[in-house]
Amino acid sequence: LRKKANAVLVRKKAEVLALVRRLNAERFDLWDASTLLPRVSLGVGARGGGGGGIWLTMEVVPVNVAAEVIDWYRALVSQLEGLCLPLECEKAETWGERLAIPRKGGGLHFGEPERREGAGDPRS
Repeated sequence: LRKKANAVLVRKKAEVLALVRRLNAERFDLWDASTLLPRVSLGVGARGGGGGGIWLTMEVVPVNVAAEVIDWYRALVSQLEGLCLPLECEKAETWGERLAIPRKGGGLHFGEPERREGAGDPRS
C-alpha cells in the first residue's frame, strides 16, 4: 500500500508541493470570539506497576468553527486523500519525512528543501 502511495506522490509531485506551499501560507483569524469553541483533551495514565506514578494532561485548544474554515478543511481532506498524503502520517512522521521517497539508482524524489517545506520548516 505504501509503494502505491509513493507512486502517486511522485507522479503528482508538482501538485503535492503546491498544496504543501499553500498550507504553509494559509492563515485564519483564530481570535474572532464569535467563531471559536474550546476543545478540551484530557489524558490520564499510570506508569509501571507499584510506585510508577499517575499522570494527567489537559489541553484546551480554540477551534475555529467558521463556515469558511470548515469548507476549507473538507476540501483539504479531499485533496490529501487524492494525493495519498494522510493528514496524520504513520509512526508520528512529518510530511517532510513522508516525502523521503527513495529513487531507483539513489537519491530521493523530493529534495531537502521540498522535504523541509513538507515539515513546515520556515527555512525552506
